This record gives sequence, C-alpha cells and structure tokens, in this order.
Amino acid sequence: EARNQLDTSDYKLAEEIFREYDHKNLLNLILEKKEPHSPLGNWNRDFLEDEIKSPDELPLYAVSFIQAYKENNPIVREMSWENQLYHLFYQEKLDSSTSFISKWFEFELNFNNILAALNCRKFQLSIEKEIIGENDIAEIIKRSNSGDFGLSRELPYLEGMIHAFDSPNLLDRERALDEIKWNYLNEITVFSYFNIETILAFMLKLRISERWLKLDQETGKENF
Repeated sequence: EARNQLDTSDYKLAEEIFREYDHKNLLNLILEKKEPHSPLGNWNRDFLEDEIKSPDELPLYAVSFIQAYKENNPIVREMSWENQLYHLFYQEKLDSSTSFISKWFEFELNFNNILAALNCRKFQLSIEKEIIGENDIAEIIKRSNSGDFGLSRELPYLEGMIHAFDSPNLLDRERALDEIKWNYLNEITVFSYFNIETILAFMLKLRISERWLKLDQETGKENF
C-alpha cells in the first residue's frame, strides 16, 4: 500500500524499515537454514538467489557481506556471520543523510548492544564478539564493568532496559522493552506532522504491534 501512496524517494526510506526481514531471508539462503521466506522483506527469493550467485544490485553492505562469506574472509574475526551482516548494515545506516533513519538505527544498534551485553554478563560469555558496530557506545560497552556501563546519562532509556531485563516474567520483559522502543519513536517524531518521518515511525509501530497480535500467553511462552 505504501508503494502506491508514497513518492519514490520516500518509499526507498520505507524499504529500510523492513530490512530486518531482508536480512533474515538472506541469511536463511546463504547459511542454508531451510526456513520459510518472509513475505515482509523487500527482496523476493528468486532475486536473492540470483544475487548470492552474482551480487551487483543489492546495497553495498550486503554485497560486501556475500563476498566475504563466499571467500570465507570474515569482516570481523570471531564474530558470527549474522552479526557481521548487521555490523556492515549499521555502519551504512548511521551515516544516512536522513535524520530519522540515522537516529532510529543508532538507537536500535545501541539498544541491541545493551541487551547483548546484559545477556553476556548473565551467562558469563565474552562480550567482545557480540557487540556490533564501531560507535562510541559500542566501545564503552566493551570496556565497562559498571552496572549501567557508565551510560545512564547518554542513554536515558537504559535504566528502564536494565529493570525490564531483570524481570522474571519473559512476556513482561519483552513488553517493557517494546514500550521503550515505542516511546523513543514518539520522542523523535514529536515535532513531525504527517510527513515521511511520521509514516516511518508508524510502520515501525505496526511491526511491534503485529508481533504482539500473534502472541497469546501460551504461544509467547512456547516461543520464548
């Protein structure tokens, strides 16, 4: 529906909101996971299969990833291939000239890195190879031993994340974490009035909502 309603340049921004599904589809094919192809991605299965054979139409970060995988030449040593794909993706998105895109993906990168670090601490795993990207927050997370990584001032939502992470109820934890994302989207669009930023934020909220619409308590427990 968005494809028919938006200007071409705006629709290209909307496509970025669904990259998560593109990445899952790409990893599914290249790592031979044999999982169903998600229809929410921008790239169909035939297109991806052709690009894996000879990549030239995908974004530069995806082409670099495919070439590195084929040559068994990791971009970052001792990091999973999935994390390497996202490492390249976030490097590109944080340099985006579109304010909303760079803000959202920087938030998402920091958010996911904090969760990864909390899990590594909990299960006594190495943090180094689970932290993605090369921004200042990523470097601080790798070095810090403090409970809040020394980042409470830089990341106002961090206290809420740590509190949610400590919840013994997995559904409550996931809901609280999604609320932090939802509130951040409200924050960065507070002065946006029905423009493309408002639409992009709405699409992200639909993604969050769709996930919860599919879950009842028993389904949620089973998935977690």
